[in-house]
Amino acid sequence: YADQDTDGVFEIYSVGALGGTAVKLNGPLPPGGTVTAAGQQFTPDSSRVVYLAGQDTADVIELYSVLATGGTPVKLNSPLTSGGDVQAVHVSPDGSRVLYLADQDVDNTFELYLVPTTGGTPVKVNGPLAAGGNATSSGLQFSPDGNKVLYAADQDTVGVMEAYVRVIRDRANPG
Repeated sequence: YADQDTDGVFEIYSVGALGGTAVKLNGPLPPGGTVTAAGQQFTPDSSRVVYLAGQDTADVIELYSVLATGGTPVKLNSPLTSGGDVQAVHVSPDGSRVLYLADQDVDNTFELYLVPTTGGTPVKVNGPLAAGGNATSSGLQFSPDGNKVLYAADQDTVGVMEAYVRVIRDRANPG
C-alpha cells in the first residue's frame, strides 16, 4: 500500500518475500480514486488479495479480489445503492469466501453479505433488520471450520446489539 506511482494516490502492490519488482494489484483508478488502507487481506493460502477501493467511481468504496501475483481485479460486491459503500471485509478460513459489511441495498442500512473470493452473486447473511437496525463489523468472524458466521446487529430491537450465528449451507452455495 503506497503512493508509489503518483504522489497522494494510494494503490496496492505485491512483491515477493525475497524482494523483486513490485506488481500493482488494483485496477486503474479514476481521478480522485484510491485504495483504502483498511480491508486489505490475503487469503490464507496467499493466492489472492481482497481490498477496498474507489476504483470504478472515486467516491464509492467497493470490494475487489485479485491474484496476489497480479492480474485483472474482480469486483465482489453487488451494485450499491446511491450513497452506498463497503466498509469492512473478513476472509473465510479456507479463503473461498469473503464476508463484507455494506449499505448495499439501502443507504445507511448496513448489512452483511457473503460472496466467493473469485466472484459471484453475494448472499445476505444477516436476518431481517428491525426498522432502523444495522449489522456491525464488531465481532464479525467465521467459525474455525468456516461453516458458521458470528455477527452482531440490532436486528430484533433498534439500539440493542445482540450476537447471531448463521450456518452456511455449503461452499458451492454460500447462502
